[in-house]
Amino acid sequence: MGDDYLTVQEAAEMIGCSVANVRTLYRRGVLPTVRYGKRTVLVQRRDVEQYRDSARHPGWPRGKPRKPAAPPALDNAGGSRDG
Repeated sequence: MGDDYLTVQEAAEMIGCSVANVRTLYRRGVLPTVRYGKRTVLVQRRDVEQYRDSARHPGWPRGKPRKPAAPPALDNAGGSRDG
């Protein structure tokens, strides 16, 4: 096969992200892949290098996305409506 292709694990190490993130990249069509057999997915080294070195690659966010903040509680300091 040569050094032209990388496994998903090798691509993740080269980019500096997890294997799951590389899978997300190829499922979204960002990284083209080649199937070798039924289960093996390979990525061309030049595509990984191009993605890693591109200006639009700011890095992958770490952790889970945060939930939006709850809306502020209504303040009832204005007094009662009973007159």
